[in-house]
Amino acid sequence: MDCDTRVTQVQIFERGDSPEIQPVRGGGGTAFVDPFNRVVADGLNPAFLVYLTDMDGRFPSVAPSFPVLWASTTPLTRARKAPFGETVEVIC
Repeated sequence: MDCDTRVTQVQIFERGDSPEIQPVRGGGGTAFVDPFNRVVADGLNPAFLVYLTDMDGRFPSVAPSFPVLWASTTPLTRARKAPFGETVEVIC
């Protein structure tokens, strides 16, 4: 799922698929709310969600029912703290 202030593209892959990953769509401001809303609206029940981000955006006010791993491209010493989930630093 690609997003900025809204979901811009959804790609679904199943076990065993040989996915053709599309180029990322979107860019600019970030709001983390819409992807979480989209998961619920689409009736998905993920075992977990990994969110690759620079951590600079508006977070949902309520934690989802599934675990979240924030993969931060910003060093954790400078990154905004997520209100829920675990955060790891991705070294680019």
